[in-house]
Amino acid sequence: ARMVLWAHDLHVMTIPGSMGADLRNRFHEELLVCAFAFHHGQFRACEIGQQPEKIGPPIPHLAPEPPEDSYEAALHGLGIPRFIVDFRDQSGAVPGWLRGPRLFRTVGSGYSEALAPSFFMPMRLPRQSDMLVYFDESTPSQYLGTAGVESTEAAVKSSGAGEVRA
Repeated sequence: ARMVLWAHDLHVMTIPGSMGADLRNRFHEELLVCAFAFHHGQFRACEIGQQPEKIGPPIPHLAPEPPEDSYEAALHGLGIPRFIVDFRDQSGAVPGWLRGPRLFRTVGSGYSEALAPSFFMPMRLPRQSDMLVYFDESTPSQYLGTAGVESTEAAVKSSGAGEVRA
């Protein structure tokens, strides 16, 4: 049987203590970890406010320019709008700039423009993932709807998500 598990990069990457590391220990080379990166554009995430217990619904956010020492800036510099890098192919040496460590964008389900620099973390992508899927430009996900739910906001309200209750 085969399975696809789609989760935030930090969950699936083989970082010690992560779900990805646990899965790698169990499934070894049968596991394929794909990291995703983009240079500019928008993404959808819940707004993290000053009060962490008050998280809003997922909304579009404009991605800040990545730092010069980030993977995103280096990959953008190649001038190729989208591509996949397979780190498993060891026939050629991985260039030093690609080995890292370099900063890597780690936006998940929550985001705050005020905390934007904290969403870049030092990573070594070839050690922590098997492949990288890169897009130069990102657009925010669009809610496709379900029967009786007209928008993301309505879905959040009907599910009770986004509220923290004691």
